[in-house]
Amino acid sequence: MQNGKILYRYTLKGNKFNVREGVVNYTGFRFLVNFRDGGAMVRCPRAEDIGKVRAVGCSLWLTERDDTLAKKLFIQYESKKIAELQKQIDKKNETIIMLMEE
Repeated sequence: MQNGKILYRYTLKGNKFNVREGVVNYTGFRFLVNFRDGGAMVRCPRAEDIGKVRAVGCSLWLTERDDTLAKKLFIQYESKKIAELQKQIDKKNETIIMLMEE
């Protein structure tokens, strides 16, 4: 990541959609993002993580502010999670039905 690069971190916390602007800073041995609102610095995301929703803390990094794209990516992520959970529910229902038939 390039020193001085501006990044946008989107998060979903407490059912709220948040965006924070930060600047990439090299500290001598790692890159950190210093948020302009004075919040704590965090590790800079890897280049391959930009534009992907991360399950840890449900966050998304973008190189340009685009709230519409961020919401679209979060919707895709949450929809995928719902589909995965539905598969688990379906399997549990099948197990219950099988057990009731015996």
